[in-house]
Amino acid sequence: DRLDVVNMSLGNNGGSPTDPTSIAVDNATKLGVVFCIAAGNSGGRTPVQGKEDNYFFDGSQTISSPGTAELAITVGASDISDMLARFSSRGPNRISFSIKPEVLAPGVNINSTYLSLDFKVLSGTSMATPMVTGVAALIKSVHPSWSPALIKSAIVNKAKDIGISSYLQGGGRVQ
Repeated sequence: DRLDVVNMSLGNNGGSPTDPTSIAVDNATKLGVVFCIAAGNSGGRTPVQGKEDNYFFDGSQTISSPGTAELAITVGASDISDMLARFSSRGPNRISFSIKPEVLAPGVNINSTYLSLDFKVLSGTSMATPMVTGVAALIKSVHPSWSPALIKSAIVNKAKDIGISSYLQGGGRVQ
């Protein structure tokens, strides 16, 4: 037995798809492990005129490593109204200019477990990523022979387009 799906909520700003952590994620993915990684919380703050909750791509890549790994499913955050969370990091990927994040998931005002057996309402891509990890695990349980690439494709292609740039939402909000 081995790992099938991994959730990662960590990062280092300034990473790239060629840094050691991203390469390690890509190598493990080639061995059959699905990685769902938080995009980071360093999103841009440039609103579209008249639509303060929508943002345009301004060239600022803010995805954290290892979310920059080409083969990972990088997850950004949306709110309950399917609007991009202001803090959610965005792409494109450094060097390759590939789409990052691949999908969004609810990550604003999430009731979560906390230290000392407590609960707390938190926001961040670390709140969104476990939702996508759960979807990946469910897909893997139904289709155990599917590769990480096929699982990623199923998640991205079934996502709900929320009508903003792919560099902000990837395929859209996970379904």
